[in-house]
Amino acid sequence: SWLNTPAPIPTADHSLADLIVSDYLQRNSGTLDAKLGVAAIFRARALNANVPAALNLKIGDSLVPAPNALQDSQQFVAETILALQDHGDAYWRITPTGEMTVIPNGDIEVKWNQDRTLRLYLYRAKTQMRTTGPVPNLHVISVNRGAGDLTGKGWMKSERIAGLLAEQKWSQEYFENNASPVGILSTPGILTAKEAEKLQEQWVSARTPRTPAVISGGMEWKDTSFNAADSEWTQTHLVGVGDVAALSGVPSTFLAYSPPGSSLTYQNLGDVYEGWWRIALWPDYVSRIEKAWTQVLGQTVRFDPEPLFLASMKDRVWSATELVRTGFDPAQALDQVGMPPITHTGEIPVTLQQESTRNAP
Repeated sequence: SWLNTPAPIPTADHSLADLIVSDYLQRNSGTLDAKLGVAAIFRARALNANVPAALNLKIGDSLVPAPNALQDSQQFVAETILALQDHGDAYWRITPTGEMTVIPNGDIEVKWNQDRTLRLYLYRAKTQMRTTGPVPNLHVISVNRGAGDLTGKGWMKSERIAGLLAEQKWSQEYFENNASPVGILSTPGILTAKEAEKLQEQWVSARTPRTPAVISGGMEWKDTSFNAADSEWTQTHLVGVGDVAALSGVPSTFLAYSPPGSSLTYQNLGDVYEGWWRIALWPDYVSRIEKAWTQVLGQTVRFDPEPLFLASMKDRVWSATELVRTGFDPAQALDQVGMPPITHTGEIPVTLQQESTRNAP
């Protein structure tokens, strides 16, 4: 019986159930550093920010000027999308000269006005920012913000992230503890609290280097955690990667995970990019940034996603050939498929000459 044993001594050995259902993890998704310690989260967050940031941002046929003296548009866009993913809101500070900078979310306090009809933004607890009026100095971009919500909610705030962190924490502690399993050491007799504590201390001390156990006197050991075959958590890990893909909108194949029954070939990779753009990148981030930048500059600002959808060289040559065959100008056909002008040498390869001779009437 263990009725007289002391309360468990705080150690790194906790059960998986304790980690996942703990009040702390349910209330807190963890620090940003902890989240980025999960490889799939780190990669998904970076892809969503860096892919749109690498695209050209244009006003008509011209590139958008740098938003401020210290950043180009690529850095500015990446910072904006990272803020949207991490917090659900991105704050642009606008100077009288029209320069824009991304304000750290921790520098902005959001609260309702007296009748809860307008959100008020306080910069560093002292300066009221203006989001409306003839000369606003703050532009707010939000995702997943309901009518009664003060702020938005980025996917990095999802409670599922807490579960992923718990799984990783358990796995890390398991292997840091030399993969020693957690279990119950039972005795046929009744021990005092001091005797139980002494027995636990001796057992843990002897088992730290993972030496074989010798149990006598009727004592028994029962594992309450994983055995060696289950320690890698393969299926749980794959489910976690799939959840990250679902939360972030990033195609799971980009996170080195393909659901059972799926296949990806070079032919449909372009379709994956286009689906990612249409379903996640454009509605969640790109369209909001385009609209905000347009409002600030008073001119239509658009991203150019063409590099994402560019076909292979073989497909583009085929498309250009078909355009020429149907009567289009060769130079314009090449430009239409994203290929530079090509100068023909005037020489026809022997194989084509032979084919032409065979097909001659």
